[in-house]
Amino acid sequence: MPSSSMRVEMIDFAEVGRKIVEWTLDASTRPDPQDFQEFKNQLANGLRIVDPQITKFQLVETPPDTIVIRLPEKDMIEKTKTKYTASSFQPYQFPFPGYLPIDLQRLTGITAEELFYSAVGGYTTAECE
Repeated sequence: MPSSSMRVEMIDFAEVGRKIVEWTLDASTRPDPQDFQEFKNQLANGLRIVDPQITKFQLVETPPDTIVIRLPEKDMIEKTKTKYTASSFQPYQFPFPGYLPIDLQRLTGITAEELFYSAVGGYTTAECE
């Protein structure tokens, strides 16, 4: 979820994706839940922790009969909602993920507010298919 106070910086989406696939297919490659440094080391080529308050990580395995909806932290969602729903914020200013080939010059028919709510919906319910 994009935020004015960025928590992590995605350096390489595909690298993070490769690591998540590895962890999913081979549990022995996962960092110990108590070893935040190992987590950061394994993702160093794809992800950088920006927010110094982040000192833990959690890997969640979702059973096939369960849907997980990740609720963002309240303060973070309030700040991003204020930013992206302001009438002065334009759709072309929305921080799309770098791996999506979005032609910002042709972005029409959607408001920045609609992009915000769509991003929240996609982020909080995202699962691999």
